[in-house]
Amino acid sequence: MPELPEASIDRPVCARLTCVARDFVQGTLRGRTGFGAFRHFENVFRESLQIVLESSFLVHPKENGWPPFMAYDPELWHFFGRRMRSNPRLFIEGLLTAPTSYNPQPVWALFWALAKAEHYFLHKYVPYWSHEERLTGHLVSQLIERLEESGENWATLNESTEPKSTCKIWYADTAAGRQEATTGADLGLIVQAKFRDQDEFFKVIRFQAKKVGVSGNARIDLDQVAALLQRDHLGYYLFYHPLLKNEWSLAPTVRAAKEFERHLTEAQKQKLGRPLGETSVQVRDSGLDLAMFITFAVADPASEHGILASNQREAVSVLMSGDISKPSRVLVVTLGEGATPVQWDHTMHEWIGSQFTEE
Repeated sequence: MPELPEASIDRPVCARLTCVARDFVQGTLRGRTGFGAFRHFENVFRESLQIVLESSFLVHPKENGWPPFMAYDPELWHFFGRRMRSNPRLFIEGLLTAPTSYNPQPVWALFWALAKAEHYFLHKYVPYWSHEERLTGHLVSQLIERLEESGENWATLNESTEPKSTCKIWYADTAAGRQEATTGADLGLIVQAKFRDQDEFFKVIRFQAKKVGVSGNARIDLDQVAALLQRDHLGYYLFYHPLLKNEWSLAPTVRAAKEFERHLTEAQKQKLGRPLGETSVQVRDSGLDLAMFITFAVADPASEHGILASNQREAVSVLMSGDISKPSRVLVVTLGEGATPVQWDHTMHEWIGSQFTEE
């Protein structure tokens, strides 16, 4: 993991932003929803914790600041990690709220924008428990709003003035009035980033949204699983968990489509051809927190989650091509210093049908 950068933001700025994050998360961590539910769903927290600890964005704190469960030691993790009781509050409130825990530091703004989005979504829209398409629309709206709000904090945490560091959002509804096919994915995400001293990259991922019942089970369409598995590291399920009064309630979680390959294989052995039908799967016992997944996995070029592309056209080709219906929504997040200007309306015109000007 990278050490603390030599040049970092003024301490008063970091202290102020740390307080901003703590003010937001303190009540949540003391409750039973969102991050607070990690105390009950131990596996979800541990799996989310692992992708954070493995990320190239996390600055390794001083050794004397590590409680044992947070020590980034693969042998310790393997032999002792599952036996030790983790402390979500200590990790999130004590470590992730501080911009100095991130390299580059502006990634702090990305994570807390996404954390706010998933928690606002959980409390404002999940109680109505609408159908998956509408819930996805509400989640995307929250992602856009909170990411746009984070632009100022992203710029504040930039360590230099040139080139200007940005956090920009582009969104398109690609459904064009059509109904999503059973093999479709609800949301496509492209992360375009150019971090200091690194090459520019594009990362592509597809989400299929599913509601989770009170029992913790979700109905998985096995033809969807087959479609999402057409390319490694591309297809993921996005699970919406119910907000239950006086119960433990998770914010949206993510699981790779590959985790359900066993169910697909069993169905293919029993049936000749399609449709393969649905199966009920317990999905609340493990998974990754959405904000942690996007920040520390999808946006991290060193992570194997998502497909790396060399330019915007290749990224769109990965997202929209193949023997599978297209995502009904596409969100592009552009991060960092000196990222290539892209006219996404132009690049995506075939699927969004918008007017554009030739470059």
